Amino acid sequence: MVLQELERVTYEKNGLLDQVEGSSKDIDEMHRIINSEDNTDKINRYMQDDLGIERQQNTELRDRIKDNERTSANLVQELKKIQNEGE
Repeated sequence: MVLQELERVTYEKNGLLDQVEGSSKDIDEMHRIINSEDNTDKINRYMQDDLGIERQQNTELRDRIKDNERTSANLVQELKKIQNEGE
């Protein structure tokens, strides 16, 4: 009778250990997912920062192009004026 009870308790204990092991695996998987999301958030933040920098650089380049175009137009006008004075 005692041996049967010991066998039953041992069987139950093994079942509980299997559940604990399964729960531990689930917890480990959840940690992995959470850490993965944290890394994804970090990468996303870095990419957002890079995007902001690129946008700023593009704006600055557009402004420089506009300035160069204005300067070029002014120089063309001056050249025409000088050519007209020489004629």
